[in-house]
Formats: sequence, structure tokens, C-alpha cells
Amino acid sequence: MRKFTVYPKEGKEFTIEAFKFEPTADGFVFLDYADRPATDSFLSLHNIAAIIPDGISEERERDRMICFLVHLKDRPPFKVYAHSFHSEPTVSFMYHHQDGYGAPISKIPVDGIYILLSEVVAILPSDGIGVYRR
Repeated sequence: MRKFTVYPKEGKEFTIEAFKFEPTADGFVFLDYADRPATDSFLSLHNIAAIIPDGISEERERDRMICFLVHLKDRPPFKVYAHSFHSEPTVSFMYHHQDGYGAPISKIPVDGIYILLSEVVAILPSDGIGVYRR
């Protein structure tokens, strides 16, 4: 089981333990170790700003990843290490698999992150905008 920090749109964040989750039209479906939907839990989609796996800010920078600071409304920022992100309709962080010259071959979403775009104030690299990265 993984631990996730849940950031509601209003109120204090809290921690849940689950194997995986998937958003649906009204809420989040939690999946067990065999990818079967759990029937004993519910999390409202309309009241959640973000769900972040615990320990994501402790990952080390590797493979030229960028440390992104994610600022939500009325919250301190948290860190996500990734190569890039997309912001439609929710925020998706991506890992890049690269060839020998450093060019991206494929992009794979970082698993276990849900961030509602309307709750984001800013996403910025921790080392500054426009910094040359090798």
C-alpha cells in the first residue's frame, strides 16, 4: 500500500493508504492490489484539489529531472520531480525516456498524482525560470 496526501479545496490535508486510485465522474475509485475497485471507500472528486503520493518530494533529482514547485491556493508549495508536465484538463507530470543524445523517445506519466488545474496558482522550477539545464 502507498500513502497519499489529499489536499481538499477547503480544510486541512489528510493522509490515506491505498494501492491506486482513478478519478470518475463524481469521485475517486480506489483499487486493491489486484486492480479491483474497492467498495468500502469514497473520495469526492468535486472537493479535492490534489492527491500526491507521500515521499514524492524526497525523490532525488536524476536523469536531468526538474524539481517543480507546485503552489495550490492557500497551501504551502510541494515538490514534484519530473522532466515536464501537461496542464489539460488536470496537471500530469511526465518522465522522459531518452536516447543516447538526450532526446526524449517517450513520455510516461508519473503515477499516483492528481492535481486539479483550477486549484493551481503556479508550477515553477525550483531553480528558476529559463535556467539552462544539462
